[in-house]
Amino acid sequence: MRLGRILGAAIVVGATVGGLAIAACKDSSPSPPPSVNQAVTDTVTLGAVLSLSGSLAYLGAPEEIGMRTAVAQVNALGGVVGKSLNIVLIDDTTDPTTSKNAFQKLIDESHAAAIIGPTGSPAAVAAGPTLFNAQVIQISPSASTPTMTDAQPPRERFFFRTAASHAVQAKALARWITKGPAGGTACRKPAVIYQDDAFGAPIAAGFAVSVAGQALDGGAASVAVSIKVPPTAKNSYADEVQQVIASGADCQLLALFSPLGKQFVIDWVKATTGNPVYAPAKFLTLGCNALQSDTFLSSTRTNPADPKSPTAAEGMYILNFDQNPATPEYGVFRNIYTAATPLATGQADVSPYAANAYDAVILIALAIEQAGGVTDKVKLRNALFDVSRGGTSYGPGQVGEALADIRAHKDIDYKGASGDVDFDDSGDVLQDFVVYSITTGAFQLVERIKSNTL
Repeated sequence: MRLGRILGAAIVVGATVGGLAIAACKDSSPSPPPSVNQAVTDTVTLGAVLSLSGSLAYLGAPEEIGMRTAVAQVNALGGVVGKSLNIVLIDDTTDPTTSKNAFQKLIDESHAAAIIGPTGSPAAVAAGPTLFNAQVIQISPSASTPTMTDAQPPRERFFFRTAASHAVQAKALARWITKGPAGGTACRKPAVIYQDDAFGAPIAAGFAVSVAGQALDGGAASVAVSIKVPPTAKNSYADEVQQVIASGADCQLLALFSPLGKQFVIDWVKATTGNPVYAPAKFLTLGCNALQSDTFLSSTRTNPADPKSPTAAEGMYILNFDQNPATPEYGVFRNIYTAATPLATGQADVSPYAANAYDAVILIALAIEQAGGVTDKVKLRNALFDVSRGGTSYGPGQVGEALADIRAHKDIDYKGASGDVDFDDSGDVLQDFVVYSITTGAFQLVERIKSNTL
């Protein structure tokens, strides 16, 4: 059924957007009227370039649902500047060249006012100049490469993201691995295995600098060996495993996408099982954000279809951005999301980056209302900064109020499901971090790390 009724302050659940059933949630204000001389049947076209297939499909799929959830909610409130939002989505297959061409197509053919995506960092680097030259806003929910921070000038930029930069993650990874888990072994000589692209290389470089800068008891830390591998998964990482062993490393960091991480972990266990030096309790294996996925867990199991089957990843740790923060704003978003897309059996929470994609759409919608439309691209870009910081705070359950107050010329600050999403002049945001252990084949929360402590 379609979302068409608004009773007082409550939005009735049940919408269909692009063939996907979406639920909106309770909002604290009624649907605003359309602007004068603008029919509500008019639309504003937004583009989206996400990885719905390829190595990052496990991230792109929830991003799509998060994005469409936001579109349904905004449209149920009457849209922006009297127009409904329409999404044109292209799958970039996790390929940077395909992604760049998709962005160009959305600009040339769909005349997208703003574009969500891409999912991956390599694609963001490839497509960034295209969006900048066209002066079209781009908000990625997950492309965190530090390369994009300085790729465009401060304030005069068009690339933004609702996930924090990997420069911040590198600091968190270094701090945690050299401290070690509570009651566990600290690390002084980490090996780094990273994919040689815009995702892995900046993490590895930032991690090496941060490890050397840690203030530690018992001597300084430094990277024992740094091993780069192609960004496309190999059939075997036996040679890389032997390099780690030969280096004398006492722990390892994996800056790898899921297909690469899966194969490395399987080869690592195959080579080290039975050697007490490399038992998980003594030799720490830490994965970065890309390995926190059900896909990674299932692919490392003896029987991928059986959740109780032994996993080669047992005992390792994963550090990720805090995708499910313990905030009221996230709680409201979770209710919206799960009303339309119930969690799968055994799924503990909403999949990573869905909240980031949701926030990206809401921010764009608020910016369009603030700018009075999409014709003036620079004004729209400046409005995006304005609605993300300063002013009275509004969360996912107060989008209607925020739109109404923008029309009343009030200063608003959107506080997102994924975090505060306050864009700095480089289009970056801060997020806290979480560390998980893989225990009995599942992700178990170990620790939260505040970004302001790094």
